[in-house]
Amino acid sequence: MEHKGTKTIKTKRLVLRPFKPEDAEKMFLNWANDPEVTRYLTWDAHKDLDETRSALSTWVQSYEEESYYHWAIEFEGEPIGGIGLANVSDIDCKAYIGYCLGRAFWNKGFMSEALEAMLDFLFLEVGFNKLSAFHDTENPASGRVMEKVGMKQEGILRQEKRKRDGRFADMRLLAVLQEEWKSR
Repeated sequence: MEHKGTKTIKTKRLVLRPFKPEDAEKMFLNWANDPEVTRYLTWDAHKDLDETRSALSTWVQSYEEESYYHWAIEFEGEPIGGIGLANVSDIDCKAYIGYCLGRAFWNKGFMSEALEAMLDFLFLEVGFNKLSAFHDTENPASGRVMEKVGMKQEGILRQEKRKRDGRFADMRLLAVLQEEWKSR
């Protein structure tokens, strides 16, 4: 793999770009403060703008690492969500994808457009071999985004994650391989 960091990517409607401190207010208003958006995520909705600023500060510092991939999804000049990688493995040439999008922007094809552009960059320019993503089985909309770009189910991990309400969630794992991506 040849890490390139979080480079700006343009699609038909979107710009995927590194987050910046000035994104705090729009991030907070568009998605970070919404418990419905964060319902299936690993982090709680932000209580105030300072919490969003703190998260952004950490992310911005992380851009110094060439193997850090985390984009703001921008539509019409405004950040509407985020998409990135976790658990990047140079040895296995793989990582896990995570994303979230403001509720006002759901069901408009934005996330699949962003995910497709990100996969293109990560497979064709960086050289990942496999990219995977999980979704809570109670959140099938997230799975449809993954399927729409060609990710295939690898299995269901039973009671894999404890939810904030104490219940355990079954997580569905999907993935796509570089060879599949190139041949589509």
